[in-house]
Formats: sequence, structure tokens, C-alpha cells
Amino acid sequence: MGESNLQHKIYPYDGGQDSSKNPVLIKPEDITYASNIIYTNYSTKKKRPGISHLFDSIQTVHRRILGAKDFWRLGNQRLVIWDGKKLYAIDTQRELIDDISSGFTLPTDEAVTFEAFQGVLGIFFHDKTTQPKYWLQSGKLIDFPSSVPKAPFARVWLNRFVVPDPTVPGRLLLSKTGYPTDFTGGDATTIDLDVNDGDPDGITAIFPPFFGSLYVSKRLS
Repeated sequence: MGESNLQHKIYPYDGGQDSSKNPVLIKPEDITYASNIIYTNYSTKKKRPGISHLFDSIQTVHRRILGAKDFWRLGNQRLVIWDGKKLYAIDTQRELIDDISSGFTLPTDEAVTFEAFQGVLGIFFHDKTTQPKYWLQSGKLIDFPSSVPKAPFARVWLNRFVVPDPTVPGRLLLSKTGYPTDFTGGDATTIDLDVNDGDPDGITAIFPPFFGSLYVSKRLS
């Protein structure tokens, strides 16, 4: 038996979407199903926009975002991100990107913690050997004074910076009230949490304050 040609008439899609009637009654220019579309405010349909990669201009080989902080100071917003190699500040309104870590040697692919305190963005690296940095939303990073411990993370509590002591497992260090860079003067103090329990890891997390109380966790306590 010989082959026969099957012909279909193709219509442009300039109608509507009709899936409620008998298929025989649907107009040729209407559709019964559509994917990859969105509806506008006027109930018209348009093709769903494609994917736009975030931060295309700073992407490098094998880099990815390991940490980010929405940082506000004096009513100005900056998105600070850590890609495991550099720290960038992004002005989302003007779409400007600044490498604020230029000139600093930072630990590659190390975990990072951001904590904002009175217009100061503290940046702590989890390797416990890198001096913490801070940023004032202008210029480059600034090293915390050498008196600030090389802590892996920090929290703000009672108008102080609270960090784990990297040299004494189980000890909390509290900065002077209102001074995030001063851990030795004024009312700066320490709190010991079973420092002699033999736990080699010490404090593993400091949780955000809850109704005025600060909650701290240890691996073996």
C-alpha cells in the first residue's frame, strides 16, 4: 500500500485560550493549552522571560556565592557577598559592583559570618587565623584592631559584640558596650561556659537574642 501525505493547516496564534467548550467548537486560532507563558495585568499572555544570571560581571571560574549580607547604613543599602576569594559590595539601585577586599589576602573558600552593629559590618572567617575585618559602606575593608580576637563568628547582644574565644574553648568574649572594636577596655568582659569540661571544640554557635536572652551551644555540653 502506497504512502499518503497528511496535510494540516497551520494558523497563527492570534486568538484566545479556550478549554471549556467542545473541541469541535474551538476556533482554529484559539489554543487549548499553553506552557512557558505569564499573564500580564491586562490578562493578556506573553512569553515567560528567560533566566538572567545574577552578578554576571563578577563570575569567575569555579566561583560561587558562599555568603551574603543585606547591609544598611544611614539609609543606604549594599549587598555584600563573599565568593570564596573576594568580597564585593553591590549597589543594587545603580547596579554598581565594588571589590572591597582589594589588597587583602583572604582565606580561599573559607566560611564567613557577617554581623552588623551600629553601622559597622563585621566580617569573621571560620579559620580562626584570619584577623576579622569591618566595612563602613565606603572604601575598602578595614582590619579590626589586633586586640579583637580571631573569632569565627559574632553576635550583637546588649549593645555589644559577643564572640567565642578562639584560644579558650567555652569562653565568650564581650566587647565594651557601644564599642564593637574594644574587647579590653571599659566594661568588656568574659563569660566562661564549662571551660574545663574537656570539650576541644568549645562554642559552636551563638544564636540571635530572644527576648533579651542569648543562647549559646557547645558540641559536648
